[in-house]
Amino acid sequence: MPGWYVHMEAAHDTAGRLRDGNLPPGFVLTPAEARAIGEHCHTWRNYLALGSLGPDLFYLLPDFKNTTGQVIRQVVQWALDVWEVVDAEFVSKWEKWIDPISTNQSQLASQLTGGLSTQLAQVLDELTSAIMSAFKGLLASMGDWFGVLTSGVPQGFGDDAFYWSDIFHYRRTYQFPFVLFQQAQAALAAATTDTERQDAEARIAFAVGWMSHCATDVTGHPFTNAKSGGPYRDHWQRHHLVENHMDAENYGARHTGPLYAEYGTSALHFRLAFRHRDDAPYNGRDDAPAYDYFVGFPAYDNGDGPTPTAHRQEFFDLDTGPLPGHLVEGLLEAMAATYPDGPKILAQDPPFSATDPASGLPDGRPNEAAMAQMWEIVYRYLKMTSSDAISLRLPPPPSLFTDHSFPTPPGGSSGVDDDPTRGADVDDDDSFTLLDLLLALFAWAVYLAQVVLWLATVLPGLIVDVTTFPAREVVYWAVIVPAWNLYLLARRALVMAGFAMPKPAEINPSLTTLGRMGSYDIASALDAPLGLPTAPPPVTEPSGRLAATDAQGLDHAYPRGIVRDLPAAISRPDLVGALGLTSPLRYLPDATGDEFKASEWIAPWRYPLTNQAGMPVAQEGAGTHVGPYVIGSNSTVLLSAVAGDPGARADLEQAGSPAETEKVLDVRLPADQHLGGPVDYGMYLVGRMAREVGNPNFGVPDFNLDSDRGYAWHCWDWDRSALPCVPDITPVPAPVTPANPAGVEDFGYPKPCTSPQLFHADHDCPAAPNQWYDPGVALGVHYLPVTPSNPGTCVPPVRIPENTDPEWRARLDHGKG
Repeated sequence: MPGWYVHMEAAHDTAGRLRDGNLPPGFVLTPAEARAIGEHCHTWRNYLALGSLGPDLFYLLPDFKNTTGQVIRQVVQWALDVWEVVDAEFVSKWEKWIDPISTNQSQLASQLTGGLSTQLAQVLDELTSAIMSAFKGLLASMGDWFGVLTSGVPQGFGDDAFYWSDIFHYRRTYQFPFVLFQQAQAALAAATTDTERQDAEARIAFAVGWMSHCATDVTGHPFTNAKSGGPYRDHWQRHHLVENHMDAENYGARHTGPLYAEYGTSALHFRLAFRHRDDAPYNGRDDAPAYDYFVGFPAYDNGDGPTPTAHRQEFFDLDTGPLPGHLVEGLLEAMAATYPDGPKILAQDPPFSATDPASGLPDGRPNEAAMAQMWEIVYRYLKMTSSDAISLRLPPPPSLFTDHSFPTPPGGSSGVDDDPTRGADVDDDDSFTLLDLLLALFAWAVYLAQVVLWLATVLPGLIVDVTTFPAREVVYWAVIVPAWNLYLLARRALVMAGFAMPKPAEINPSLTTLGRMGSYDIASALDAPLGLPTAPPPVTEPSGRLAATDAQGLDHAYPRGIVRDLPAAISRPDLVGALGLTSPLRYLPDATGDEFKASEWIAPWRYPLTNQAGMPVAQEGAGTHVGPYVIGSNSTVLLSAVAGDPGARADLEQAGSPAETEKVLDVRLPADQHLGGPVDYGMYLVGRMAREVGNPNFGVPDFNLDSDRGYAWHCWDWDRSALPCVPDITPVPAPVTPANPAGVEDFGYPKPCTSPQLFHADHDCPAAPNQWYDPGVALGVHYLPVTPSNPGTCVPPVRIPENTDPEWRARLDHGKG
């Protein structure tokens, strides 16, 4: 997946073009029709932003299998329930009455010391954060943490054993938002009240956002995959790392001012929040948006000192209401209609599973409780990551005079809530309890004393500012700046492992530019340390096409397989493996006793040309086209005006097999004809969706959202034999049918004809215990919903020579891709 900012911004740009009537030639909607959809998206822009995260929301749905999943869901629910009570009864009241006087106390200390106390606090914060970051980085570098969360596809599972995030990325990908859009349009046509009409309009915006997500994935993943050396399925940690830097780079390219200047102050959670607003057109609804990110968020206090910092924290601390009930109902209806044989894992946990209306049994769809849990996790995660730089930051050099803000009275909001476009918390509690009374009496007594002290010291404080200015200059350059650099250095392991979003100074161009090999070294990450123009950097990795007239990427071994090593070559402690959270990767040619492990986590910034032992990493299966992006391009190309070609789109949609797709690309890519960029392709898909709303099925075939295994591939599945396999998943009751007279769902699946890398041959298929992944054969796959000519029968596998493409440098030297 491209990062969440890129997804939100692509949906924003798509909706903006619809709203403005800025339509491409030959667009299938009239300007009036396009503007109507664009207006719905703008009015209900929080639904649009939420929909733009679409399938990725379900990565944070804890639909894990067996007892582990049940325990995780119960613990998460308990934590949310307990926190709701603690927050309502104590924390919110403490923040309302005590936090302001605590800030005043720090502000007065700064006034009395000429700002030296503030500098001391900054140093301590930086050093503390450096220590914590170093510890987290140590843990992050001790194993394949991202490998713990695999998916059903590389294990060969059937759809019923998928996660919901799997199903949305790999099955009926375009049909699902099409069904959402159909339902919303039908609801709008049938609406008899303002509430029903607005519910339907909001769901239209959500469906447009979801379809935009599909467009951004299908056209954006080829860039990520080119940079990663293959799809997420084979390069999970490098994929995360590259996308983090891509998201930060794209955000920085569009936000160059002093406010909201980095991902850590992006306030992306503002875009999603459901708020109470009494102004038109929301008129008392509890699912209204906060602010208007189409025109930009309001300014905030960007000063230094305790009071400005507290005001920033209050401004960014924007809560949300629950996931709207009508949206949950629409999602569940669309899941049932689109995926009747979809994931069944949640059926193991009835309190979190929807119920099949015919049988009364849990059917595996997440119910309202599970959706609410997912929404809480999504919003809290986004709020944390997009506001974590509002207090811990490198302050500007000291000024002659420090901040002397008047003490903030307790019980107020420093004016943050005066803006009606912010909206109000849905669960605002204005009641005044005994605890409020006690805290208020104490807070006001302290506040009055603080006012007296401020009046007595404000003028002397100005004199102290002047006398301490030289000392503050010395402390800033000799202590604060080095401590900040130490903090960045301590974060390096987290950032370069993909666990933390990079700050502007940490964005590594070699992780966002095709053709440039990434490096952990800080100095090499700087493009031009002195700010002077430089020559184009040399090509040091074969990611992307060498020229726009090439059919293939420079790497003729794309997609590269999983990076594996024997334990002796893994130079770091593998805590994850020691805990049994990941398993060895066994392939058919492996010698008896060899236990290879996935090892890209050791250096995910390196293009996967070799493993840690220096041995070449071979191509996975037969080669495919990497996509349209050219060496030298950086990730900002995704949000640029990259236009698609109608003929290429039509040919790629008509392709009935992977081989046909590759033939089309052999012809189209040398002419630089392709699907287009995320916004242009999003316009195309949304237009088709709106034009075909009366049809039972979407006219564009479903494309694989991960571009797995190649560019413009449709949704695909493994060719399968008749040999039954049963995974290590606890069976659940199922409706009794002629095909299932026992009424048991055991998550069984037919064995893939060519075993994927993570296939559990020993456990799942004892009748064929040695059927491990064979890197010497082409993977047997077919497009969906096409049925193989002889289902249940495997044709002899096609042997392919090992391809590591050692000649890419020679081709580069001769200018041949």
